[in-house]
Amino acid sequence: MNPKEKSPLIRIGVLADTHIRHLAAGAELAERLLAGPFRQVELVLHAGDVGLAEWLPLLAPKPVLAVRGNTDAADCGWPMRRQLHLGGVRIGLIHGWGAPQGLEQRVMTGFEPGSLDVLIYGHSHVACCCRQQGMLCLNPGSPCVSRSGGGTVALLRLEQGQASAEILPFDPKG
Repeated sequence: MNPKEKSPLIRIGVLADTHIRHLAAGAELAERLLAGPFRQVELVLHAGDVGLAEWLPLLAPKPVLAVRGNTDAADCGWPMRRQLHLGGVRIGLIHGWGAPQGLEQRVMTGFEPGSLDVLIYGHSHVACCCRQQGMLCLNPGSPCVSRSGGGTVALLRLEQGQASAEILPFDPKG
C-alpha cells in the first residue's frame, strides 16, 4: 500500500445485554439501531446476553457476530469468546461473569496476554470505554436494561491499524 493512502475507516456497532424476550421487541430495537447509531456501520458485534436469538437477523443487511452470555441458551450456537482481526486491529469479544467489581480484569484472562488491541465485553450493563494495559476496553452497557441511568450502545472505529470508540446514549423507546 502506498504510505500516503489511508486505510478505509471501518465502523462497528457494539452492543450487549439486550435480553430480548419477544420478537416484536427485537424488531423494534433493530429498526431503531439501524435508523440511528448503527446506520453507517459495516458490522455489529454483540457481547452476549442476546436473549431471543431470532431477533439478531433483523439487523440485516449488517453482518452480526455474537458471543454467548450467561443468560443465553447453551445450545444457541455462539462461542463463549471470539477473536477477530479487522483493519489491522486485534479484537476480543467476550461476555463476562461474576460481580461488577474486577470484571475487566476477569474478562482479560479469557485471552492470551498481549494478543488484543481491543477487548469488548458486557455483563455489567454499565458502559465503559477506557485503556488498560495498552488495550482499549469497551463495554457498551445495555440499550434496554441499563444499570447506569439510560440505555447505551457503542461505536468502534478502526482506521490505519488504530481503534477508537465512543459510548452513545440510546433510548430504546424512541
